[in-house]
Amino acid sequence: MIPKNFEYLDSFVLPRELEQSKRALTEHITEVNRYKYFLKLKVRRDTKDHITMVPTDFPMQRAIYDLVYKAPDGKQQHFKIGCTQKLYQRIGRNYLQGSGANTGWLAPAMHEFLKEFGGEFEIYTRAFDDKITQMDDDIEVDYTPRLDTIEKMYQDKLNIKDGKKAVQEFFILNNFSYIIK
Repeated sequence: MIPKNFEYLDSFVLPRELEQSKRALTEHITEVNRYKYFLKLKVRRDTKDHITMVPTDFPMQRAIYDLVYKAPDGKQQHFKIGCTQKLYQRIGRNYLQGSGANTGWLAPAMHEFLKEFGGEFEIYTRAFDDKITQMDDDIEVDYTPRLDTIEKMYQDKLNIKDGKKAVQEFFILNNFSYIIK
């Protein structure tokens, strides 16, 4: 089920207790949505004494990541395949805070799903930090693989769609009535 060369990194889980935001309540921030962190990392939350992750907290920077929903009964379903140039930022900040272009809507949706069904979203990663060096006539050129094409290849191989529509389909498949905003 998990592609070859992917390794378990951590899991997104619900926080033990919700942490309130320090922002004052406004018409946009209500009692319901005033929490600063939507998710926590299962393994790293007890090993780090800082809230925001830094590059040294992760064994790689450039990576393809595979999010797999693991239900309390052990059943697993692929949820999302993504790529990132800065894993500590995407996994260690954007998902946890519900910020970023993609994770601004995705993290709150995952949070609500976990609240209703329990379980965790396991994070599997494959690093692409290595550079490929080739001679080009009289100079040596370093290349790095294009992550977007690798991400698309894994999405096709595992038949995983991307985007809001695909996440909404995952929720419908699991009888979850959440509407992505």
